[in-house]
Amino acid sequence: MAKKIEKCSTPSCSDDAACAGLCKACYSGHYYWNRKGVAAQQKRKVKLQILSERLDDLGHVRNVTPFRRRRVA
Repeated sequence: MAKKIEKCSTPSCSDDAACAGLCKACYSGHYYWNRKGVAAQQKRKVKLQILSERLDDLGHVRNVTPFRRRRVA
């Protein structure tokens, strides 16, 4: 019988869980920030909020497709 693959427990992540209910990227982030102090975590949280508000103020943001540059001979 096939083993059921769990999804990461982080709400915005859709990757497969690897350890402790988290995918490798989320687990790595949790490990990194749990080793930091509380002051560093709070500073990061404030900085992320500021960046999020900046993005909200931009209004519409369109997707930019990459373009190929001409090769210079």
